[in-house]
Amino acid sequence: MKLFDLTGQRAILVGGAGDLGLAILEGLLEAGASAVAIDISPKVKALSASLREKSYEVHGLEVYITDRTAIKQSVADAVQLLGGDIDILVNAAGIQRRA
Repeated sequence: MKLFDLTGQRAILVGGAGDLGLAILEGLLEAGASAVAIDISPKVKALSASLREKSYEVHGLEVYITDRTAIKQSVADAVQLLGGDIDILVNAAGIQRRA
């Protein structure tokens, strides 16, 4: 039983390669959404590829999210990759500072 139906919805998930982001991404995909996962980590591409093998529509973009130009370009790329306007935006990115 699905808790909710996101069929036809397009999502951008920032922080998609982290533990929390990946869990949210999987939830969105299982509910029927298509998604672009954005993360500073290059592993976002491999994670997206493994999810595509399960027949989900998902793309991974490696982006440094504090770069305004890069984030604007990634949103434009997401719209193009998903074929339309974005319905859902999730920010699961976190910064950990170690002293």
